[in-house]
Amino acid sequence: MNTGTIRRLAIGAAALLAVSTLLTATAPVASAHYNYAYQGKDFISVSETHTSGSVCDREVDGNAVYAMWTQGPNRKPVVEWDGGDRGCDTAQFPVGAIYMMLCENTNHGTGPDTCTDWIRV
Repeated sequence: MNTGTIRRLAIGAAALLAVSTLLTATAPVASAHYNYAYQGKDFISVSETHTSGSVCDREVDGNAVYAMWTQGPNRKPVVEWDGGDRGCDTAQFPVGAIYMMLCENTNHGTGPDTCTDWIRV
């Protein structure tokens, strides 16, 4: 074998090793945890499995609240509203949520909404 053939074989073997490593690598499993946040008395949560969440309007001020959960930037969020009725409203997610945000529709919908920052869950 000449030097060129050996070099090509070495490059091919390295590439094969890199591809097989990528194919067998798995993402680390995140520990299951429940997460929640408040904005005033209003409340947002995400389940331990990150496949459902709740939003609760607890202020009885005439301003509805809504929650958003998403997989990340440029992903369409799941949005759920709660208008102050008894209890909380719940949403299911087809894929686990990574971020959540809670917003209040202020001034009965005539003012800008007040929202938390995106919260990593």
